[in-house]
Amino acid sequence: LSLYLASYLPVLGVIAMATPHEMHDPMVRRLRPILPLLSIIYKSRAKESSGIIDPVALQLHVDYPGYPVRGGYEIQELLAEMRSRLSRMNKPTLLINSKLDKNVPSDHAQAIYEALPSSDKQILMLEEGGHNIPRDLSRRTAFSAVGDFIQRLASETA
Repeated sequence: LSLYLASYLPVLGVIAMATPHEMHDPMVRRLRPILPLLSIIYKSRAKESSGIIDPVALQLHVDYPGYPVRGGYEIQELLAEMRSRLSRMNKPTLLINSKLDKNVPSDHAQAIYEALPSSDKQILMLEEGGHNIPRDLSRRTAFSAVGDFIQRLASETA
């Protein structure tokens, strides 16, 4: 969402955590044309693991029982729009992903990175943790990188 919005709004930079480049579920891609109809018949589909590795964070994690089918369709549409706008997103960008993320494979960050025209872009690939970066094992590393990124942009505009 941050990459999509940054292509429209006058931002100084953008930070994206665990951002998918596309839906990696081939079934969703094949069913895309009929997903609005399917979402009327099937309200949700079974959910896999939350992707949180930290046992303490997992205990505190509140989750919903399934993925709304309509939500899958909406995310698919949003990601298509995001991909179409990446070439116009010429702002400093920090992409943060985890190598252990089971929901968004680490190669998605590289695909987004390559599509961005900005020369001021970087990927932070976390060694630990899963999909929920702000709550998982490498959160301090991520927070430090985010703080450094924001401070750098603030000092450049001061």
